[in-house]
Amino acid sequence: MAPAASLQGQALDELCALSGGWRSGVVEACRGCGEDAPEYLCSRCRQVSYCGPACQRKDWQMHRAWCNGADKVGGCGTLRDSRMNASSLGFVHTVWGLWDTVPLPLASRRSRVAAAQMLSRARIVTWSRLGVESLLSEEWQQVWRVLPRAVCQADVARYLIALHVGGLYLDADAELIQAPPGGFWELLLFEEQRVPHIRHLGPRESPHLVRIAQFMFATVPQHAFWRSVLELSLSRCRQLLTEGIQWKDSDVLWATGPDVVTSVFHEQFHSDVSIQVSVARDFVRHECQGAWRHGADRKEYEIG
Repeated sequence: MAPAASLQGQALDELCALSGGWRSGVVEACRGCGEDAPEYLCSRCRQVSYCGPACQRKDWQMHRAWCNGADKVGGCGTLRDSRMNASSLGFVHTVWGLWDTVPLPLASRRSRVAAAQMLSRARIVTWSRLGVESLLSEEWQQVWRVLPRAVCQADVARYLIALHVGGLYLDADAELIQAPPGGFWELLLFEEQRVPHIRHLGPRESPHLVRIAQFMFATVPQHAFWRSVLELSLSRCRQLLTEGIQWKDSDVLWATGPDVVTSVFHEQFHSDVSIQVSVARDFVRHECQGAWRHGADRKEYEIG
């Protein structure tokens, strides 16, 4: 694994690139109010976006710690965030628009703003289909377009963003209730639940009682964990496609959902000192709306 300092630099390079060409694949939101596509960068560090000076003033009390430090190192530097390194908390990511035909709900916008304001320099970005598909490898491109369940693309999207960009990811119906813990982790995962017995797991799910969430995480870019997640998910998707079955909810959970993250963590990374696991309910409120369950996403989604 690359040294943390190198990973920080990679994430900040991504940040610099995003500030110039992000409109083609993502929509950025104002840290102050959550409105789309702000035109105004912080007048001092030029690294976070607002819709105007009023929102910058409103956010200044939190942002000033990073801004003053960034001013000293100049532009896209390698200064560590006061809570954690910049490469793992430089963005608040949400995926919306893979199949949604309405804007991100107001409640979700507000919770993204609240999350960003717990961090001193996070940018809020919402990923559409165009942005996500720009990250697909050739192998994934072949499988992506034939996935029979829309939610599978939403799952894979977050893993791609984690690997290539890094940052804090939140499901649209997830709300950060306190800032992520400090420390020197490079990947912050969350324990979703402890299952009392394997009989409560799905027919394909791995027999690990501590289940890892994927509705929220924070990560540096290029962490080996996400490469393994994408590799395992690709293998499982190919297996199901070869079997030619109709994908049940349990198949989704196994092929692209939390069981992939849970399996990779327990079977490959449980002793990795760069990974910290915290209890989800201490940091995030997740509504678990599950609009995709019972095949609801199958009928409304056209494979293209």
